[in-house]
Amino acid sequence: NDSGLMTEFGFGGVMRYVKGDQPGYTLQINGQRAADFQESTARRVDYPSYWISRYTGTAGTDSEGLRVTLRRFITDYNVAVTVLDITNATDGDKTVEVSLQPPASCDTLEGDTYTGGIWVDYRNIDLRVSLDGGRAADGELVSTLTLAAGETATKKAQMGFIDPKEPAALAEYETYAALDGQAAFARHVQAYNAWWGDNIPYMEVPDPAIQKMIAYRWWITRFNMADASTYNYPFPTAMEGVFGYNNAIVNAIPWQLDEMRYLRSPLNSYGTWADAIFAASGGIYW
Repeated sequence: NDSGLMTEFGFGGVMRYVKGDQPGYTLQINGQRAADFQESTARRVDYPSYWISRYTGTAGTDSEGLRVTLRRFITDYNVAVTVLDITNATDGDKTVEVSLQPPASCDTLEGDTYTGGIWVDYRNIDLRVSLDGGRAADGELVSTLTLAAGETATKKAQMGFIDPKEPAALAEYETYAALDGQAAFARHVQAYNAWWGDNIPYMEVPDPAIQKMIAYRWWITRFNMADASTYNYPFPTAMEGVFGYNNAIVNAIPWQLDEMRYLRSPLNSYGTWADAIFAASGGIYW
């Protein structure tokens, strides 16, 4: 689709909330995009904490005989990670080249990492993008491996959107860049799931429909929470416009406050209230 998420490996297309419609990074396998593979759309799943789909190489191309499992996720401090599990489904050895195409905003090479920056919401955001085992070549990062028949190898790429005022942001990028693909994925999912046990009350009712609605309401509450520490949103907040309106919809705030009062920490409730007072006159609220 137009977002680039279905046609590209990696984070193709426009990254939400990046001013000037800046793209993320893309990945190719043997010079081919995701659109050049055959996606098993019936197995595509968008979980709350990550996105996964499976692809098969197209006959008559350099990807023939390859099977790819693609996982994507974004960490708490804005590291966009792609994990590729690549399997050689042929009867013989197969050479696989994985290449990363950095965005134009990452135009400086530091070792095997492309760096750059963007100006967002009255502040500079540092960018870093890398590919596990990748080496610079012709404006890309490239990693080549040889897979025996039936062998699977994992490649991981990551792009950090790093606020210099948030030391944890750079630390998180460096942590995920140092982990292998499986360990990075496990760390992210465990951290995401731990939030529920740390923050929300557990409720169990006999009616399965009501039980499902409880789970959904807690999920949507968290989905709309943001702790961006930006000029417009200096405090932890809830925003119905999280899907990309670039502003909050003030009409939903009373319901969000009503639900967030049960959270262990009051910061999001107080932050939502304070943000509305601080910034409502600035046009970011509808």
